[in-house]
Amino acid sequence: MTGDWELPRLCRLIEELLRPYFEQDAGSVSLTREKEKNLLISLSKVYREIQVWIREMEVDSDEETVVSECLSADAHEQHNCLMKVLADLILLLTVDSQYVQHSAGKIVVAVSELLAPSVRNWDSLVRSLWMCLELIVKHLLSCSPISNANEDLHFGSSSLMVLNRCLGNADWSTAAHVIQILRNILKNLKEESDENRAKQSTFQYFTHKLLMLLLRLSYGTHISCTTLVSWLQLLHDHFEELLLKPMSKVKTCQNDCLEGSPFLSSVSEGEAQHMGHSLHSQRQAILLFLRCCFSLISSTGENTKQLPKAHNSLSAVNMVSDPDFSGRSKGFIELYKWFQAHLRYSFLCGKEMHVDKCILFARSFLQLYLHEDDLLFKVLLQLVTASSCLEQQLEGKKQTYQDAEEDIGFLVSNAFSPVNLFHLFLSELHYDHQVLLDYLISKDLGISCAEYLLRCLRVTCSTWHLFIEFSVDENAMHSLSRKKQKILEDGPDFQADQSSASPTMDTYPSLNDKVKIDTDSSCKQNECIRLAFIEAKDCLLSLKVSIENLHRKNLFPYNPKALIQRLAKFEELCSNHDDFS
Repeated sequence: MTGDWELPRLCRLIEELLRPYFEQDAGSVSLTREKEKNLLISLSKVYREIQVWIREMEVDSDEETVVSECLSADAHEQHNCLMKVLADLILLLTVDSQYVQHSAGKIVVAVSELLAPSVRNWDSLVRSLWMCLELIVKHLLSCSPISNANEDLHFGSSSLMVLNRCLGNADWSTAAHVIQILRNILKNLKEESDENRAKQSTFQYFTHKLLMLLLRLSYGTHISCTTLVSWLQLLHDHFEELLLKPMSKVKTCQNDCLEGSPFLSSVSEGEAQHMGHSLHSQRQAILLFLRCCFSLISSTGENTKQLPKAHNSLSAVNMVSDPDFSGRSKGFIELYKWFQAHLRYSFLCGKEMHVDKCILFARSFLQLYLHEDDLLFKVLLQLVTASSCLEQQLEGKKQTYQDAEEDIGFLVSNAFSPVNLFHLFLSELHYDHQVLLDYLISKDLGISCAEYLLRCLRVTCSTWHLFIEFSVDENAMHSLSRKKQKILEDGPDFQADQSSASPTMDTYPSLNDKVKIDTDSSCKQNECIRLAFIEAKDCLLSLKVSIENLHRKNLFPYNPKALIQRLAKFEELCSNHDDFS
C-alpha cells in the first residue's frame, strides 16, 4: 500500500490514541505524571502500528499499489490529513517532557518512511517540516509575525493556520528537534538500496533550503553577534568550498538559473554531483557570508569575547587593534582571510599591484553575479551599504597605503570601492544604457536597480575625482572597441585601413627606446582613463534622456524624479570636464 492510502488511516490512528491528551483548543498539552505515562504508552502504540504498516507495505507492495491507486483519497483530503497528523506531532515537541518529544520525533520519521512510496506526500511532509522550522526561527528572532510564512513554499492559508496553532509554545528546543527529525529522515534515506541518488538529491535539497533560509533571515531585524558568528561557523562547516571556490573565468549556461535547485531531477549523476557546488549556491553562500561579516563590523556595544573563534588567524588578529575581540573585529578578520584566499598576495607586493589585484578581483566578483539579476542587485546594494559603514569605522584615520599595511579595513574598502564597482558594473554591461533601462522598468528588479543607481550617483558626485580618474583595464577597453568596430565593419561603406596592419619586426622598439616605452605606457593609461569616463558618461546621460522621454509620456512604471535629479547633477559635473571628450 502506498502513502496515499495510509494517510486517512494514520489520521484516524492519531486522533484515536493521541488527541484525548490535547487541550480543548488543540493548541497545547498539559501533563501530569500519570498523564505523561499514559501518553508515552499511546505514542508507543502509534509507533508500533506504523512499523507494522511499513512491513506490510514492503511485503505486499506490488499487489497493494494497484489497489491503493484506485482507492486513494483525493489530493486535497490527503494534504489535510497530513497537516493534521504533522501538527499534532509537532505540538508534542513543545511539551515539557524529553521522553514525549523523543517519541513524537520517532513517529514523524516513521511517517516519512511510510509515505516514501508517494513522492507527492513525502515531499509535502518534508516541505512542511521546513516551514515549521522557518516559522519557529522567525518567531524567536522576532523578524516577523509567525503568520507571515514563506510564500515560496506555496502553502495555503488553511495549512498555515493548522501549523501556526501547534507552534504557540515553540522554542529553540523545538527547532532543534525539527532539525534532528530532518537529519534522521536523511539518515534513513542513506540506508536505502538506491542511496547514491537519494542521498545526493536530498542532501542537495536540505543544504539548498538551509542556505535560502539563513539568507532570508539575514534580511530581518537586528540579529545578535552571537547568532551571526554561529552562522559564519555553519558556513565554514558546510559551504567552505563554495566560499573559496575561484571566481575567475566564470562560465554560464542556459541552466545556470536552475543550478542548485533540488527540483532539477532530469540530470545525469555527474551533473547532480556538480550541482552541490553550483554558481547559484556559490552566489548565495558568498552573499550570506558578506552580510554576516558586515553586520558584525557595523555592530556596536556588543562584546563577543567569549564567542567561538572559528578558523581564527593569528596574523589577522594581530592586525586588529581591538583587544576585546569584538564583533567588529571578528567581521574584519573573516573578510581578511576570505580576501587572502582569493587574492593570494601580501601587502609587500607594492601599491600598484595591490590596486590592480583589487580591481581584477572586483571584476571577477561582478561577473559571478551578473547572470542572476536578483542576487546581483542584492549584493551591489550590500556593498554600497558596507562602504558607508567602513567609512564610519575608518573615520579619523589617515587613508594612506602605509595604513593599509596595518588595517584590514583599507583592504576591504579598496576592493569594494563603490565608485570602482559602479565603473566595472557599467563596463560589464558594455555601457549599454538600454540594459539599465530594462532593469529599471522591470517589475521584479526596478526598485532595487533604482536604489542602487541613486546611491552610486550620490557617491559618484561626492567623490567626483575618483570617478573621473578610474581606469578600466586596457584589455577591457580594447574588447569594447572591437565590439564597436565590428558594428562598423558590418556596414556597407567600411574599408580597412591597410596602414594599421600587424606590425613587422621593424616596428618593435629596441632596448634604447625604454624611455619612449614608459612614455607610451603612460599615454595608454591616460587614454584608458579618458575612454572609461567617456563611455560611462555617454551611457548615463543616454539613460537620463530615455527615462525623461518615458516619464513625459507617463510610460515609466514609477516616479523617477529623484533619479532624474541625480542624473542631472551628474550631467552638470560632466559639463565641467569637457576636456575629457
